[in-house]
Amino acid sequence: MTRYILWATVCGLLLAGGAWAGDAVKPNAVQSRTMDDIEKNGTGIVGLAYPTAKASLKTEYVKGTAYKDGSFDLTYKFTYKDSDGKTQDFTLKFVMAAKGELDDMKVIDSSEIWPPFGTLALLGVAVDELAKEMQKK
Repeated sequence: MTRYILWATVCGLLLAGGAWAGDAVKPNAVQSRTMDDIEKNGTGIVGLAYPTAKASLKTEYVKGTAYKDGSFDLTYKFTYKDSDGKTQDFTLKFVMAAKGELDDMKVIDSSEIWPPFGTLALLGVAVDELAKEMQKK
């Protein structure tokens, strides 16, 4: 359930249904649309990853890789101010199907001890446990 909540939320932000960073190869239309969606929704992604973040400062494209089957991945670094006012960052890899559907999302790096989306995952576990208890009654 927790993973489903996270996927549904991130997929809601990402409306877009070989490596190209610095290469002559350009992203195709689906890849470009997905990149635009991630960049436009950086603040929302930071808010989901760290609900107590005070501000999203920067959404930075790191790299992208396209595969023969049409699938691709995009890596982005998100920089934000945490609740203590310190600048923090985390890096995510979005693994996408050929038509732009989110297949997986991986945390590559984080400057925080608490993992990105940790609060959302904890909330999902609490909701799952509450649902189990309610089913017993």
